[in-house]
Amino acid sequence: YTVFREVTGIKDPYYKIKRKYNRSALDIYPRLEKLVDSAKDRLYMAAKVAIAGNVMDFGIDIKKVNTLDFNKIIQDLQNMPLAVDDYNKFRESLKDSINILYITDNAGEIVFDKVFIKELVKLDKKVILTVKSDPVINDATPEDAIEAKFDSLARVVETGNGNIGINTGNSSDAFLEEFKKADLIISKGQGNFETLDETSANVFFLLKAKCEKIARELGVKHLDVVFAKSKAW
Repeated sequence: YTVFREVTGIKDPYYKIKRKYNRSALDIYPRLEKLVDSAKDRLYMAAKVAIAGNVMDFGIDIKKVNTLDFNKIIQDLQNMPLAVDDYNKFRESLKDSINILYITDNAGEIVFDKVFIKELVKLDKKVILTVKSDPVINDATPEDAIEAKFDSLARVVETGNGNIGINTGNSSDAFLEEFKKADLIISKGQGNFETLDETSANVFFLLKAKCEKIARELGVKHLDVVFAKSKAW
């Protein structure tokens, strides 16, 4: 991405399409909230909403992303099976957790995350929202957090870089401070999983296994969705 920016002078090649997906996700946001309102377990449904948003990944197949059907996403998530479901472990861990670091993945998806974060805040949890400082593929940046209208829902902290995943070696001091003091970390997407799966921290991974390698590592099938507790903790 650094070389691409230097050669083309284009800082964010996916800028327009990220704006499009933020708008589309915001359009269906009320429907996502209704799903949570009608669920027997509000937090569980909100977590599923957040996982469903992980289909928006321009780094996997931009053609498929361009034809995403948001209505189908809503239909599918109502009965979406989780190949790994550590939700009960999450609820148990949540009891002793106040400070939650929420590491976002993609633009558009960040609106789905808002549904989950809103439920966490209702439980009197302090949520710190992490976004990339610089554009990389369609990862969420501060502008996406603003467009998703987080406002006072969660404080936004930047990673300090535009790396894929989380690189604590060149992250901002602000991010590292929140990472260290977090009682619980919620990590979205494959890129973050690949860089945090061996980290000794209380991490829960919410993602769709978009490649065979990650699927094998998680012990699931390709394209399965998971809510998995870190094995390193």
